[in-house]
Amino acid sequence: MLGRSRSAKTQQLAEDAWDALVATWDSAREHTGDLVEDTQDRLGSITGSVAGEARKVTKEAGRRAGAAFEALAGRRSGTPWGIVLGAVAAGVVIGVAAVIAIKRGPDLPTLLGTGDIEADHHADPDDTTTDD
Repeated sequence: MLGRSRSAKTQQLAEDAWDALVATWDSAREHTGDLVEDTQDRLGSITGSVAGEARKVTKEAGRRAGAAFEALAGRRSGTPWGIVLGAVAAGVVIGVAAVIAIKRGPDLPTLLGTGDIEADHHADPDDTTTDD
């Protein structure tokens, strides 16, 4: 009977150890699963941004290689119409601003506070008197 008691204790100890091992394994798997999901999410976003940058660089490299090939073949590049139209638009805006400034030119002395252009123009430079 003494042997059976020892065997029952050993059996119980083995079952308890097994249950602890299974619980630890399940816990580790849950935490590892969360860690793997987080890592996959982070890698996915990094990979997506790297892939986007790689596409941009590849597109630019292809454009430059094509331009170099065209130049080596003796062909002229096309006119950059976007830049030309932008420069024309800027010129129009500057021209309109100049016209408006010229039209407001006669009113400029009154805007500055002096009323008589002729009096200011023909004033005596040696006159140091002030009208207080």
